[in-house]
Amino acid sequence: DAAFGPLVSLGAGINTPADETGPALSADGLTLYFSSNRGGGFGHSDLYVATRASTAEPFTGATNLGPIINSAETDSNPSLSADGLTLAFSSNRPGSSGNLDTFMATRTATDQAFASVVNAGPGVNTIGVESAPCLSADGLSLYFQSNRAGGYGGTDLYVARRGELSATFGLATNLGPDVNGAGNERAPALSADGTTFLFDSEPNASFDTAQRL
Repeated sequence: DAAFGPLVSLGAGINTPADETGPALSADGLTLYFSSNRGGGFGHSDLYVATRASTAEPFTGATNLGPIINSAETDSNPSLSADGLTLAFSSNRPGSSGNLDTFMATRTATDQAFASVVNAGPGVNTIGVESAPCLSADGLSLYFQSNRAGGYGGTDLYVARRGELSATFGLATNLGPDVNGAGNERAPALSADGTTFLFDSEPNASFDTAQRL
């Protein structure tokens, strides 16, 4: 397999002097969601989307996802389902459980706007911080980070599952000591085939991977 090439900035179509964080790429590589605290938004941090006609072209024309998705508070860390119909993200908007919660937005077709933003529910969210959601390819598993009580360290990684896309996620479970340690485990990312799990782990803040067969 060919190695990755040199890092290339996504350019002025995406980046500004403000912070652009939490990129989430659609399965076809043509749509990019991210969060930014640039001026002109609705809150402290908003969600944006940019598109391109082919993977050989740059992303252009990032646009704010609007007031249904974005609030007057912080909206960040988007995660897109493989079918492009569900968007999970972190927010401390009214309706959260006391801090950053995971919220979900849905649509019926990829050419429509996201609507129907709902809290991911008590199986996922607590009075602690639940953030950096990561949806599995089939949309039935939701990985996230939380500093809730009862973990192995300051911030642990958890997973919540559901039996069908229309269902609410069940009670989240800690991923256990093989993944979580005494420090902070954050920023989960799952491969499309579900066999490789990447996350950020302190105290050395390096990226670690976990693989299952």
